[in-house]
Amino acid sequence: MKLATIFTDKMVLQRDMPIRIFGTGDGEVTVRFLGETVSGKSESGKWRVNLSPRPFGGPYTMEIDLNGKTVVLHDILIGDVFLACGQSNMEMPLFRTESGIDDSKLCNNENIRYFTVPRRSQKGEDCYGFHFECMYSEEKPWSICDEETALHFSAIGHYFAQYVQRETKVPVGIISCNYGGRRIEAFIEKSYFYGVPSLEGQLREFEEYVKTLNMEEYEKEYEDFKVVLKEFLDTKPKNYVKFIKERDLYSSGYFLNSRFLIPKPPLGPYDSRSHSTLWETMFSEIVPFSARALLWYQGESNGRELDYCEKYLVFLKCIREQFECEMDAYAIELAGYSENAKEYIKNPGNTFVTENDWAFLREQQQRATEIGKRNFLVTSQGLGDLYDIHPKRKKDLAIRLARKVLKHTYGMDVVGDQPIYRSVEFRDGKAYITLDNAEGLYGNTGGVIMYIAGDDRILHEATVEILPDNRLCVYSEDVKEPVLVRYGFCMYYFGTYIYNKGGLPLAPFRTD
Repeated sequence: MKLATIFTDKMVLQRDMPIRIFGTGDGEVTVRFLGETVSGKSESGKWRVNLSPRPFGGPYTMEIDLNGKTVVLHDILIGDVFLACGQSNMEMPLFRTESGIDDSKLCNNENIRYFTVPRRSQKGEDCYGFHFECMYSEEKPWSICDEETALHFSAIGHYFAQYVQRETKVPVGIISCNYGGRRIEAFIEKSYFYGVPSLEGQLREFEEYVKTLNMEEYEKEYEDFKVVLKEFLDTKPKNYVKFIKERDLYSSGYFLNSRFLIPKPPLGPYDSRSHSTLWETMFSEIVPFSARALLWYQGESNGRELDYCEKYLVFLKCIREQFECEMDAYAIELAGYSENAKEYIKNPGNTFVTENDWAFLREQQQRATEIGKRNFLVTSQGLGDLYDIHPKRKKDLAIRLARKVLKHTYGMDVVGDQPIYRSVEFRDGKAYITLDNAEGLYGNTGGVIMYIAGDDRILHEATVEILPDNRLCVYSEDVKEPVLVRYGFCMYYFGTYIYNKGGLPLAPFRTD
């Protein structure tokens, strides 16, 4: 019998929720923790026992008897656990960020713990990969936040944990479960695809494709791919932090567009880009570990999809049901970036306002917060990078995320919500915009770029005024009878921002 790999020394268990201990193998199990003893038997090669909810505290010791073999886990804390999930911008480690190497020197904290789910394409497979640094997907235990562990952990997860732990004085555990360059479909358990228009057709098409494969040939192709990948990674630095420090490469812009053309696996069931793959190889390893909330940063690989909202809501249903708790969900809005940066600079106006992929996906992200309960969105306005899909200002973004969590999950009296569009009234040749979370609006409105259009839908740059009641008045001499307004509805927004009293910028919107 075996414990699931998430149960190790130094782990953080979720307070005030059932403590679920689980694993694989056949036999009987007994768990002793804080004076409570619970026993159970395996079924179909899996087992699980539930312990009573506990308040925060620690460190504690847990004793587990696995069919006669005793395992003792030490230095356990009970606090708040967060799932930090998504693709590369959630995965991006601290050393890759704007001030990460310097910040790591001041981050020792026994009350912050990290766990990274190994990134795999096949269940149980240990393999090489590149995730901002060369790595091997071996199983590693929980670690305490210090300079070395923080440098290689999710920057968003790290900065978020620091802020929340400081404000709540409660131990914080971050479970990093992410994989760069992957669509949301890879993160959803397969049974949730059926009956969902945006998902079921894709799944059946992929399954039909898999049926056409000669699996013996495919498995050989996959093994050949792993050899090529290892040979490729052997040419790269083995210790990126040391490599950067020794050459002062960070200040020279070494990371600018430094993504490699990494060898791709053959399309098929072992490809981590495939439907449900990452659920089966990663999420299934930690289900149903109790957690307080989901932190989600993903969508770049889904591009312009007008059904992303539906997929995201299915993903949340999957997460909440499989983890057996109605955890709050916090998504991060896609940050500004353009693959056509040079052309973008020449024409940051109408062309890129009307023909834009990520603007539509951001809109889908916002729609999900309006439809689903306990769903929240953190704006990334002002923190993007025109030239880099992995912007470096992760600390500021994580602080915005932490403030929203403190407000909605913890109920603290903080300004955690950015101004968002609510409604528009067109009157006397002007547009009057009503916003939510707009108390104390301020900003250099002369530098705020909004667009306004009439029935011809030709966009014109508009004048923006902040009214005493915190509404916006938007108008242009070139548009006598406006019918729509757009703001930040583009890959990368050029202009200054309007902020609320908490210093949070107005999120992008379109009234049409």
